[in-house]
Amino acid sequence: MRKRDLASRGNRTEELIEAAIGVIREDGAAASMERIALAAGVTKPILYKHFGDKAGIYETIAARYLDELRSELIKSMRPGASPAETLRRTIDTYLAVIEREPQIYRFLTREARLSVSDPGAPVESFIRQLAGEVTIVISDGLRASGADLGAAEPIGYGITGMVQLAGDWWIERQTMSRDRMTDYITDLIWHGLSAMLPNPERTAARLQAG
Repeated sequence: MRKRDLASRGNRTEELIEAAIGVIREDGAAASMERIALAAGVTKPILYKHFGDKAGIYETIAARYLDELRSELIKSMRPGASPAETLRRTIDTYLAVIEREPQIYRFLTREARLSVSDPGAPVESFIRQLAGEVTIVISDGLRASGADLGAAEPIGYGITGMVQLAGDWWIERQTMSRDRMTDYITDLIWHGLSAMLPNPERTAARLQAG
C-alpha cells in the first residue's frame, strides 16, 4: 500500500474514532455500532473493516484515554511535596479525569467488565500496572520506617481497588464535591498507613527528602 493510501486510511480511521467518541459522550455504556456508524456517515461493514468489532473500538479509545490518565497521574506525583500532599493530589487527579469524561469512563469500565476481567484487557492491565506503581511507593514508605515489607503489595492493590471503586460510586451518585470526596479517601488511606508505620513523621521526612 502506497504512503498516500496509508495516510488516507489513517485519517479515515481517526475520523471514525472521533465519531465514536462523540457517540460515547452522549450514550456512554449504551453506545452501539449502529449509532457510531450513523454518526460517522458510514455503513457498519466499513466500521467493522477498520476496527473488527466493538472490542476494537473499545481498545482504541481505551489506549487514548488511559494514556491521558497515566500522563496526568505522573504529573501529580512530581517531587517536592510531602507524601500526604502527593497522595491527595494523585487521588484528586484520578477523580478529575473521570469527572471530565464520565460517559467515556462508563463505556470503558462496562466493556472491561464484559471482558470477564481479562488481565490483558486495556483497563484491567492499566489498573494492575497502577497497583504495581502504588506498591513501589508503599514499599519505600515501609522500608523507610523499618516496617514489614510483606504488606506492601496487598496494601498497594487494596488502595488502587478502593480508589477505583470509590470513583465508580462517586461518578454515578455525584452526591458531594470532588474536593470532599478526595478528602474522605485521602484521610482514610493516610491515617490507615500512618497507623502501620512505627514512626510516620520520620518516614514522611525521609520520603520527601528522597
